Amino acid sequence: MKKYTLITGAAGGLGRGFTLECVKREHNLLLTDVSEDRLNDLRDYINLSGDETEVQIYPCDLTDIKQRKGLFEYIESNNLHINMALNIAGLDYEGLIESLSSENVATMCRLNLESTYDINRYIMTNCTDEKYYIINTASLGGFYPMPYKALYAASKSAIIQFSLALREEAMGKGNILALCPAGLRTTPELCKKIDSQGFMGKITTIDIDKVAKKTMNRMYKNQPIFVPGYINRVMLFISSIIPRTIRAKIIHKRWSTRKVSTWIMLHKNLCGLKDGLLYYFSVSWNYVYI
Repeated sequence: MKKYTLITGAAGGLGRGFTLECVKREHNLLLTDVSEDRLNDLRDYINLSGDETEVQIYPCDLTDIKQRKGLFEYIESNNLHINMALNIAGLDYEGLIESLSSENVATMCRLNLESTYDINRYIMTNCTDEKYYIINTASLGGFYPMPYKALYAASKSAIIQFSLALREEAMGKGNILALCPAGLRTTPELCKKIDSQGFMGKITTIDIDKVAKKTMNRMYKNQPIFVPGYINRVMLFISSIIPRTIRAKIIHKRWSTRKVSTWIMLHKNLCGLKDGLLYYFSVSWNYVYI
C-alpha cells in the first residue's frame, strides 16, 4: 500500500517549502489548502519537474468541521494510507484584543488549534499498525506573552504543550515535533516587516527551504521541539531567565513603538541604562508569523 504525506496550508510559503522538500524525499502527497487555484498551480509545478511523486489535492477550509470531515472521507474513500501529517496552516490577526471581532477570534482558534488537534487525532487513530510522523507548526512567539499578538501567541503556546503531551500518549508509536520558527519570508507583507527590523531581522530570519529540510531531519530523529536558527535558540535560552511579567512589559513596549528603528531603540535603552539588554534578548525577533 502506498504511503502518503498530508500537508495542510500546502500552497502557502512554508507549506510550499515543506511540499518541495517532501518531493525531494520521494513522498507521495495529499495537499490541502483553502485555495484550489494555488493547489493546482503547485501540483502542476511538481508534475512539470518530472518527479515521480504522486500528488493529490483536496481544497479545504480547515476551520469548517464539515470540510475537515470531508477531507477524512476523501482519504478513506480513496484508500490513501496517511502515515505523516505536516500541520502548516495557521493564521494571525495582529492588534489589541478589543480590535478583533468574534469571527476573528473563532477563525484563528479553529485554524491554529481545532484543526491541528483534529488532524493529530485522526492520524493517531488510524495509524495503529505502523509508526507515524507529525509536525505541528507552533512559533517562537509561543514561548512568550505577546501584547498585540496575545491570541496568536497563546494558540501557538497551546500547540507546543499539545505536541509534548501527545508524544507521551504515543508511547513510541509515533514521532511528534513542534516546529517553532521566528520570522519567515512567506509573503511580500511579511518580507517588509522583517526588513523593517534591520540587522535583527536579517540574523533571526531563516530560509524556508532550510527550515523544511532541518525540521524533517529532526522529526525523523524524534526531537520534541525545533527552533530554527542558532541565534534564535541562544536568545530563547537567555530570555528564559527573565520573569514572564517583565517579558510581557518589554514586548508591550516594543510593539507599541514598532515603527521606530530597532537599533535606535536599542541604543536609546542602552544609553539610558534601562532595559536595553533585556530588550535585545527578549524582543528584537518578536515579529513572529507563520
